[in-house]
Amino acid sequence: MVSYSTQKPLVAAGDVFKDLVGSAYYVAPEVLRREYGHEADIWIVRVILYILLSGVPPFYGVSSSAKDLVKKMLRSNPRERISAAEVIAENISKEEIIGLKEILKSIDTDNSWTITFEELKAGLPKMGTKLSESEVR
Repeated sequence: MVSYSTQKPLVAAGDVFKDLVGSAYYVAPEVLRREYGHEADIWIVRVILYILLSGVPPFYGVSSSAKDLVKKMLRSNPRERISAAEVIAENISKEEIIGLKEILKSIDTDNSWTITFEELKAGLPKMGTKLSESEVR
């Protein structure tokens, strides 16, 4: 952490804090575990940036099933974390998969099973997507 008035560190690198501080929307998980350092500031900045870009706090208006999925994906123990196959199996219907395959086939004009930038750039407008070239990149 840095004092913006003096531009000097308020704490030394490696200091560990134990106080429970912060607001529900902003608090980093390690703060809740009462063992955190300056890295918790990055979490707070991420939340503020998310709000500035989207206009809403993270998870605002998100369904409970979507929140549950995110929790499964963010488990700290990798062995307990949901796999990509499980995400697809549990959350995408066969109809959605068929629809996605059809969209990808229509964009992959040379049938190489690899979508090039040029194919993506040409295919997205056909799908009704209005992105600039820089956004596609």
